[in-house]
Amino acid sequence: MTDNPQRLYDAASVYCLKIQNIIDHLSELGANEQLKLLAGRLQRLSFRSTPLGADDTDEPHAAVSDR
Repeated sequence: MTDNPQRLYDAASVYCLKIQNIIDHLSELGANEQLKLLAGRLQRLSFRSTPLGADDTDEPHAAVSDR
């Protein structure tokens, strides 16, 4: 892994697009239970990716295991 924030963002962006495509496919298949599970995980990831505090500091939330 790299310490370059832009490279990390670019890598995450690629995975986000893949996840979006998978969600679209699950939706087409009517896989509602799997979509609910993914929605929960994505909400937790969204929380983790939000900077702490209302003043938009650069300090992210502490990493918490999803398991």
